Amino acid sequence: MALQPDPATKGLWRSPDPDPAGVHALIVGISDYPHLDGGPESQRAPDTAAMGQLAVSAKTAAKVFDWLRQVGRVAGAPVQTCRLLLAPHDADEQAAVAAITGGAHADARFETLRAAIMAWGDDLIAGGHTAAPNVALFFFSGHGFEHVSQPSLLAQDILAPTGQHGRRNAVSFNALWQSVRTYGVGSALFFVDACRNAPDIAKRLNIVGENVLEPLIDAAEAPEATVWLQATRSGNFAYQLAGTPATLFGQALLEGLAGLPPDWRPYDCAVTPWRLVFRDLEAHVKQRVRALIAQYSATKLQPVEPGGYPYNGDALVAEKDPGTGAPPPGPVTTEALGPIALQRELAARAADVLASFRATTPDDILGARLKAMRSDPNRSRFGDLADPFVMHEILKHESATEPFIRSLTILDVATGQPVEPDTVTVAEAKTDETIGALTAWIDVTVEPGGGDAVWIAAAGEDPGNVLAVAIPRDQSAAVPVRLDLQFDQRPDLGRWVLQAMTARLAEPSAGPTVGGALLQSYQEDVETRPLWRALFAAQRMEALISLDRAAEELVRSGILRSALDRERPSPLAAAIAATVLLRAGALEALWDWPRRLADEVVWLPDGPVLWAETLLQRRAARSRGPRGARPALTRPRSIEERLDDLRRAAREEDTVAARDAFAQMAYRGVPRLAPVLAMAARQADHWRQLLDVPDLLEPHETARLAAACDLIDRAASIAVPDGLFAAFVSHAGALDPRHVLGMPASRPEPEPAPAMQ
Repeated sequence: MALQPDPATKGLWRSPDPDPAGVHALIVGISDYPHLDGGPESQRAPDTAAMGQLAVSAKTAAKVFDWLRQVGRVAGAPVQTCRLLLAPHDADEQAAVAAITGGAHADARFETLRAAIMAWGDDLIAGGHTAAPNVALFFFSGHGFEHVSQPSLLAQDILAPTGQHGRRNAVSFNALWQSVRTYGVGSALFFVDACRNAPDIAKRLNIVGENVLEPLIDAAEAPEATVWLQATRSGNFAYQLAGTPATLFGQALLEGLAGLPPDWRPYDCAVTPWRLVFRDLEAHVKQRVRALIAQYSATKLQPVEPGGYPYNGDALVAEKDPGTGAPPPGPVTTEALGPIALQRELAARAADVLASFRATTPDDILGARLKAMRSDPNRSRFGDLADPFVMHEILKHESATEPFIRSLTILDVATGQPVEPDTVTVAEAKTDETIGALTAWIDVTVEPGGGDAVWIAAAGEDPGNVLAVAIPRDQSAAVPVRLDLQFDQRPDLGRWVLQAMTARLAEPSAGPTVGGALLQSYQEDVETRPLWRALFAAQRMEALISLDRAAEELVRSGILRSALDRERPSPLAAAIAATVLLRAGALEALWDWPRRLADEVVWLPDGPVLWAETLLQRRAARSRGPRGARPALTRPRSIEERLDDLRRAAREEDTVAARDAFAQMAYRGVPRLAPVLAMAARQADHWRQLLDVPDLLEPHETARLAAACDLIDRAASIAVPDGLFAAFVSHAGALDPRHVLGMPASRPEPEPAPAMQ
């Protein structure tokens, strides 16, 4: 039966036939921010970081609510409650929202939002007492940002000059999903339509969202799926335009949830009722957001990012009754595509992304080097990234090339000294320029040197603004890396300024030729190139299709075994593959590879974090069982009971092993991969709880665990959680890589190259 507004609680909609278990939804849409630019002058904050009013976030959320009200069931469960918090901005949006909701919604101020979240959590826990399906659904559209690896969702009264929280009226997204998954749900679906950049004001005011909910330590069962789609990747923006039906992400999501006639993609119409699973919704939203944004901008990107704990691409999202008559021709879902068809689909989508880019080929790079050598016989003292001829061949603007080169430093992380010029060489590049914006994808090769890492840093817009990436050098294989540089044109400064710098894998280059023959240095890397090709394909698969298909391709390729058990092992390739599999929840495919990385590859600090994450995820997976066998969920009744819960959980064998692995960060340093650093930051929040429990740890264990948490927190506070390799930004001058990455006083020597057993 249709949801009905509760007359006693504004914004609460209930089923007329209530039951504790079912779908409990929280939908929030905020366009009106009175304390930001465009708000009433009397309420506007003195410093808004150029954040202003939004156009269609409230309308988008109202449409998600309308879909929920009409569909009646989500993830196989009936909808029981929905809390609806909306803040439309202008008269047109207010009218659109009123037409859908009849005005039966609450405001979206922080206190209202916090109360709604807590009541939502209580409903989920109540449903968790039963054996019936229990589902959490969350949608947010509004302002957001990400600081210290913590995505924050901004309430309507963010930057309010008064109130208990003052200017920091925001909610932590991580705390929501980490808590909800312990509340007795079978599935938890989160959709977040917000920016994830880190404006300077967030750092100056240390704006990090409040942990409104807390996990239940005694939760006996983990959900089958806790999955989310975020409108954009860390460090990026989510876009919307006035006068459009919804935000770009919202429009793509609504199309996917409803199904697009005539074939109702992305639903699987080969079964009855038609089914929409998370992987196909993810693939649809990614593709549609790319298509929608291309209609408005040739250079702006909004890469939709999936996630989960556990991620489960098979998680049911919705079902649709085909009604009477013959079924339509069903769409080909990503699951139904065979390997060859999938690669064709992937290539077609990649071609769409690259259509506007200009290529600088390996032969172009070689030609620029030859020009440089003729101009300066001592050119060998420069690396490619610091070579004016090479960089101008790529950027085409002296006003971009010269400032970049002048501020560039490429250092060895352990020593803080410049690396040899041939440590980092440019292979090829792609650039895309529009009015006022320049994107450069520069593919470089980082020479092997297990135990070392390269620190690439350059100045941003202001004198004190420094951007940096840390790229580990593999044991025996050169690493293909794509530097993603974003420049903005500043006529007032007379130059282009570097706004962002991140790094991910590049497709291995065939290399330049001389007289039709491949250069010898590229011939030597032919053996390891298949590893990087497989990983690059998985990276592209995740970006353009879905995370679980990326994991499936890695499993099919046998990349972990081939990366470690070979004459020239590649621990870095194995770590990257393990990271993808862990993020996808593909625990059965990992075997003991993360443990081997932790124990045998002492120079790569990512190994212990990957092993700790594996142990924690396996512990959670073991807790899943028949729902009827789950004991009743209750909040701890006293502080002492909560401490007892922590002590009991902390003494489990896997928890002890995971804690010991994480504590190795204290002397092994910060992870070099951005997703692993994000894992470490999440783990640090978990382990800090143990530091406050009396008589749980020995003094030396407490000291080492605290040191590891402090090190990770310090790095996360300046991290740019985007790309594959760890990236950082400073607004207070140069960054010392040894301090940021916590290099040990004496670096362990890399192990010899024989294959590991």
